[in-house]
Parts: sequence; structure tokens; C-alpha cells
Amino acid sequence: MTVDASWEEGGDNWAVTVEGWDSEGYRFQLETRSNSDGQEGWLDAASEMDAFWRPRAIGFDGAAYQNRAIQNLMRYDPRLRRLRPRMTKVPTPQTSKPYRIKQFVAEPLKMFKILLDPRPSGIATRDEMRLYKGNGSQDGIVDSMSMAPAVARRKRSDEETSKYSHVFARQIDPVTGCPWAA
Repeated sequence: MTVDASWEEGGDNWAVTVEGWDSEGYRFQLETRSNSDGQEGWLDAASEMDAFWRPRAIGFDGAAYQNRAIQNLMRYDPRLRRLRPRMTKVPTPQTSKPYRIKQFVAEPLKMFKILLDPRPSGIATRDEMRLYKGNGSQDGIVDSMSMAPAVARRKRSDEETSKYSHVFARQIDPVTGCPWAA
């Protein structure tokens, strides 16, 4: 689950997205909620979506002052206090927001590597992508979806790495007769 927060009612729109990933790297938009009703809206949405989906990790946009504000909310707001152990700041890369959206949302959508929810949340995502012009001013659903790869990736432990390297080293490609791992 990823959260693109908003702080005041009537301002920026916030978005909370839950995605599933399969072993082939395909992404499935399970549910997305978005609105412009400020902090209370996304706090309620995140709590309700967590109760339903139980995501493994919850990423939030940590750019600028948002990291400190959300860290403070995790201490004092009961809705986020319960989620605190699974919440992680999504590192803001040195790339711009338009580049991140193009790289992690637009291109995978073109290649059918992201399958959108057929319900209204998926329709809202399509509509927002159509309106997105690449200038970084659009916040919300596409920004929350662009953070998902940073949360979903998991580094293999040293044990897993050594276990799999030995397995692949012993396997031979039946076509070429060469080992899979050189």
C-alpha cells in the first residue's frame, strides 16, 4: 500500500493505493481511493484499506516536510499508530516526479505490466493518466502508484542468495547444454 498524503481540505488531492505483485513482475491495482478532503480523508482510507487488504508494507511519500508530519501522526493518531510497524518512508530519488511517473506507471501501463482495477478506482486512474501532461503538477493516484516499486521490492537475504545460486549453478539448459549460472 502506498500513500500520497494531503494536508488541507480543498487543496491537493490525496491517494491511497493497494497493489498486488506476482512472481513475473505484473502489478495489479487492487484498490485506490482518492479525494481532496485533506488529512482526515486519507487517514480514514488508509485505516479501512489496511483492515481489508492487510498489506505487507505501507509506503508514504517522505518528500519535504511530509516525513516529519507523518512520523508525528504515527505517534499520536490511533489510526496510524496501529500501522506504524509496517510504515516506511519511500526514498525520494534524485529523479523528478514526472520521470518517476513515466518510469513506474506510464511505461508499465503501455506494456500491460500494470493491470488496473475494473471498478471505479481503475477508471479514475485511467482518467488521471489521460489528464497527466508530464509537468509534475498532477498529484494523487499516479503519484501513489509510482511509489509502489520502492515498497514492493525486497532484498534477498544472504541465505536465500547463496541457496539460489547453488540451485541455478547445478541446472543445465536443455537446449544449449550450458549451466544456467556461469
